[in-house]
Amino acid sequence: MFGVILLAAVVTGSAFAAQQTTEGAETAAIVTQDSSAVDPAPLEVLNWVYLGAGAAAVGLFFWRRWYRWGAVRSQLSTLSPVAGLAMGMVMLGLGRLGAQAAGWLFGIDLTSADGAAMSLADSGRLQLGSYAAQGIILAAFVWLVVRAKRSARARRYGIPRAALIGVVALLLFWPIVNCVAFAAGFVIEVLTGKAPDQIGHTLLAQLVESPVDVWLYLMIALVVVGASVYEEVLYRGIVQQALVGAGMRRWPAILTTSVLFTLVHLGAVSSVDGLLALFVLSIGFGWVYEKTGRLSASIVMHAAFNLTNLLLAWLTVGTGS
Repeated sequence: MFGVILLAAVVTGSAFAAQQTTEGAETAAIVTQDSSAVDPAPLEVLNWVYLGAGAAAVGLFFWRRWYRWGAVRSQLSTLSPVAGLAMGMVMLGLGRLGAQAAGWLFGIDLTSADGAAMSLADSGRLQLGSYAAQGIILAAFVWLVVRAKRSARARRYGIPRAALIGVVALLLFWPIVNCVAFAAGFVIEVLTGKAPDQIGHTLLAQLVESPVDVWLYLMIALVVVGASVYEEVLYRGIVQQALVGAGMRRWPAILTTSVLFTLVHLGAVSSVDGLLALFVLSIGFGWVYEKTGRLSASIVMHAAFNLTNLLLAWLTVGTGS
């Protein structure tokens, strides 16, 4: 019964998100929409359903005691905690250096504060430069995983089952993420007397407004697949694993990693409600990783979230000219 209630809440919450605003984090923060063109009466009712969706998901999470880890499941012991944290810092630095190198190579102005003025092609070149540089660490991580030997006590889900759990985890956390964003926006409006700015993620705005060409397809692949793989390897596979390996309990490690994940995205998501939603989303990624012992679970959850939010953005504002 709780599963049916949750599924209904998710569907309703998603419908509301498509009608009013595409809220979330990471690849899709919040998309601007003319509120004068929206009939406030049905939205007023949907607001409560929207909050109820998040409450139902949280209730299900604690009712089923999914916050407990149960049988011991550990990740592959790939590297020491110190080496892991150092590798994470290097990967972050390489990402920035790679983007700067791409900017220099293609003559892209990186000093402009208005990222929205950048073309989709230039954004793609910067992203490719960043991933190319970070690919050094990604390759090293994959090599370490291949060489790693599991502890005799370690038990993990298989990759297909972990991927399926990642999809189910998104159904659980989707209404929670949107509920947090909506509630934070409501509080901001009460405290300041005005609704929070409906600021779209720069890259998301470019994607939904750009014409269909090769760069659009490439950027969709980078957003859905590239970002999911690179960020989950960095934050869950390297940083979170290093914190747990250093003796930190899993929930504090998840929260600490999520704080870092949110801070790194400050340039892309500037609204308070978007940042809080991003933080909660990251908790979901960290939780499903620890629950399954597989990066495939958090990668699939991450990719599914990005793709779903992108599709909702297109439904809301169109695909451009």
